[in-house]
Amino acid sequence: MALDKHDLRVAFVTDVFPVISQTFIINQVADLLDRGVQVEIFTYNRGSRENISSRYETYRMEERTHYLQRPPSTLRRLTGALPRAFRILRTNPLALVRAINCFKYGRKAFSLRLLFEVAPFVGKRFDIVHCHFGTSAVSFLDIKDILKIDIPLVTTLYGFDVSSVFQKSPAQFYDKLKCESSLFLVMSDNMKQRVVAHGFPEHKVKVHPASIDVSSYPFCERKQRVGEPIEIVSVGRLVEKKGFDDLLRALAI
Repeated sequence: MALDKHDLRVAFVTDVFPVISQTFIINQVADLLDRGVQVEIFTYNRGSRENISSRYETYRMEERTHYLQRPPSTLRRLTGALPRAFRILRTNPLALVRAINCFKYGRKAFSLRLLFEVAPFVGKRFDIVHCHFGTSAVSFLDIKDILKIDIPLVTTLYGFDVSSVFQKSPAQFYDKLKCESSLFLVMSDNMKQRVVAHGFPEHKVKVHPASIDVSSYPFCERKQRVGEPIEIVSVGRLVEKKGFDDLLRALAI
């Protein structure tokens, strides 16, 4: 029987949350909640709430967010690991054994990192896991393996995860994810061509750009009077791919 949308439960997995430059994730959470879909966020790193979208507070997303990172100090790590280990033991004893399996997971298990990452998922039921950015999806595969999660995995690729990752990471970085992710969403046809060229199954890759609510940006006609300077605002990270060098050359022309 097909699930009614009001019964759907979705887990979002991110590298960092919240992030001022990733309003699109906050909007996705809010819009899904408006449609009756239950969303919980799992993030590997705690972001800053300074200057964040007001929808984060309006929809009380802090209450829906689980932080997966382990404490930096050894003492806090050990004291925090005990209650998490008991929680996993009560619900899924085999998962605890797998989470501390140093032979399979090496340093990630020995450092108790996997224990902290697995614990927030224990006992929860989801219909879909949606990983934002390929890097968080690769990290999630260990959690998926330890808990034997057998539900559709969706991965959205946004930019650096198909540019700098291809350049700086080993060629096999995404090999396991290519098999285990049910669907890859990319921002453009060009990005689809690039990921398919790197071995992503073409039938799994769909173009689905991050959108904006245009009603939030009401049209305002602007006219330039003769002799007035043209004023332009361009916002983005000061990195080559954002094209500020091209903008400055265009303005000079």
